[in-house]
Amino acid sequence: MCGILALLLADPSSHANQLIFDALTILQHRGQDAAGMATVDSHGRVHLRKENGLVKEVFDQSQMEELVGNMGLGHCRYPTAGTSSAAEAQPLYTSYPFGLSCAHNGTLTNVTELEKRCRDANRHFNTTSDSELLLNILAEELVEAVPRGARVEAAHVFSAVERVQKAARGGYAVALMINGVGIVVFRDIHGIRPLSIGSRPSPKQAGKTDYAAASESVALDCIGFKLDRDVAPGEAVFFDSRDGTMTAKQCYYKAGEQPHLTPCIFEYVYFARPDSYMDGVCVYDSRIAMGASLARKIKRVCSDWQEIDVVIPVPDTSRTSAIETACTLGRPYREGFQKNRYIARTFIMPGQDARKKTVRLKLNTVMSEFKGKNVLLVDDSIVRGTTSREIIEMAREAGAKKVFFASAAPPVRYPNLYGIDLPTREELIAAGRTDVEVAKMIGADHLIYQDLRDLVQSVQQFNPQKLDFGFDASVFDGKYITGDVAEYWDQRVAMAKADSQECMSRKPSFETIDFGSHEFSALHHPNEKVEFDLHIEGILEDRDAHPSSDARRYDQRGVSANKGDVHAAIKNLDKGLFPKAFCKVVPDFEDPSQAIVMHADGAGTKSSLAYMYWKKTGDLSVWKGIAQDALVMNLDDLLCVGVTEKILLSNTIGRNKVLIPKEVIATVIEGMQEQLDELAKHGVSIVLTGGETADVGDLVRTIIVDSTVTAKIPRSQI
Repeated sequence: MCGILALLLADPSSHANQLIFDALTILQHRGQDAAGMATVDSHGRVHLRKENGLVKEVFDQSQMEELVGNMGLGHCRYPTAGTSSAAEAQPLYTSYPFGLSCAHNGTLTNVTELEKRCRDANRHFNTTSDSELLLNILAEELVEAVPRGARVEAAHVFSAVERVQKAARGGYAVALMINGVGIVVFRDIHGIRPLSIGSRPSPKQAGKTDYAAASESVALDCIGFKLDRDVAPGEAVFFDSRDGTMTAKQCYYKAGEQPHLTPCIFEYVYFARPDSYMDGVCVYDSRIAMGASLARKIKRVCSDWQEIDVVIPVPDTSRTSAIETACTLGRPYREGFQKNRYIARTFIMPGQDARKKTVRLKLNTVMSEFKGKNVLLVDDSIVRGTTSREIIEMAREAGAKKVFFASAAPPVRYPNLYGIDLPTREELIAAGRTDVEVAKMIGADHLIYQDLRDLVQSVQQFNPQKLDFGFDASVFDGKYITGDVAEYWDQRVAMAKADSQECMSRKPSFETIDFGSHEFSALHHPNEKVEFDLHIEGILEDRDAHPSSDARRYDQRGVSANKGDVHAAIKNLDKGLFPKAFCKVVPDFEDPSQAIVMHADGAGTKSSLAYMYWKKTGDLSVWKGIAQDALVMNLDDLLCVGVTEKILLSNTIGRNKVLIPKEVIATVIEGMQEQLDELAKHGVSIVLTGGETADVGDLVRTIIVDSTVTAKIPRSQI
């Protein structure tokens, strides 16, 4: 989920930067991971600033002064495809053709197909973002649409958009700025992601008009623009910076047909601000209707609903619905939770443990509203259930006798694939569970979900003609509007099964080795030990010659599981006293009966997995596991040569400071010490001798955690 803004001011001497900044601040609820702005000055030069962080953190006075020009784009991002790297913050820019800047909200579902097409055209990707992929597709189509040396006309732009919409499937709203030409904005053929356009009379150019487009109408309102309308599904709107005109064209690629509007209904439930209008519907009015229908559902299914003493919203989004629920039930509405406004929204903040801790920081109970009462808590939706469980626990701690919990949305049972960062199905608390089971898991005495038909009616009734074809409600019913998603996921599942079957089919070749019997034979028949070594080496060579799908995936990421290049590089180096040992063993400098054992290893690629998990969940404890892994990857090899005590340990941590904050470093170091303390309880003595913690910038994508261990041991015990 992201927020986009496009702006063209009629006065060439005006600057769009402040208005874009203000609009992005209004759209901040749509994404808090990163923000960016691109402007074009009168000389056709692009000025771009983007970085991780909130809008107010990304732009300072000096940077704003550099973002000159009367035309520009703005973007605030929460990543749903790609990574959280600042490189994937938007707008994205490519110089060919013309100089293009792109701001994109949504997700493409046929990425693999589009990647192949771009690679076949020799286009380069600098990120894993589908937004960059979309920009490359747009660039290719503009090259095809505009004859070399010709003036770019609106017809050329519309032709390019039509071909893009035919090629790119998914849910998206896009703003593309063409240097010295203008801005085109368009929406996917289903209108899944929102996009509005507005205008105002130019304050400096009499008779001229300023134009803007935004993800939500509230952004237009707050910068002084009048909402004109929503961009239709499949439509493109072109703001020409050369003559100040606006033209629009339906770019649906099926001749003689019109696309059907099926917007994402979760926008009305949660994402959009209540003062926004989307596709002709006031979000506030739709949430009032949701509250009324929810109250009617409570009366139908709860025989003891009259025991409810008070209705309390879970701030903030549910307030509007909760007010009407209370009114319809004839019960008082009270603000039982007080919110600290300087804590981020828990849906936007990634993380289970972090989300749980954030709830306590974000909300505090007014105990008098709970003590001795039967309370009805109203929330906009229940996704993972973490927040709901914590809130119910807080209500009981404040003295609530009975807790009714109501969701203004139906059960969220399926992931969203069109640009909303909802979790995988396994993480959704309602997936595969009954309402009674969910109620038990979150600790509610009663759980009431909105019916999907009532939710649809709550929105549709305010613009029945325009919304006649319904909504994308895939998070509730699993029906994906684009129609290609089921096939896409079937292919992914089939690939996963094939990979698994391939790995399993190769497993017996490893199981045929009876290590116990061979080790016994080796002890009694030295010649057989040689045959055993050759047998192992043969298997390893076979594995290297026929890599599994897992190995191929590693290779594509630049990771070698068998370290063939490394082994080749060190083949002529001294291997120590025992060349085939897991650790290098060398003679002691002073006592020939003693040996020095040294080994170095680390958490390796598991650090990348930990990073993704931490970004998704906010759970810092995963980094303690990385510290443990960096230690254990050394200890297991020490054990293989007989070292069990008196071990010296040194750590090396290299991080990209932009992505890895001090809290992560502290958790890794604390985790290492906790492991050492735990091992000491079991008689394993390890002394931490220090190490190196370095900020190495882009030399490391995120973080590396490595360790080196050294021990002294009698040679006879190896």
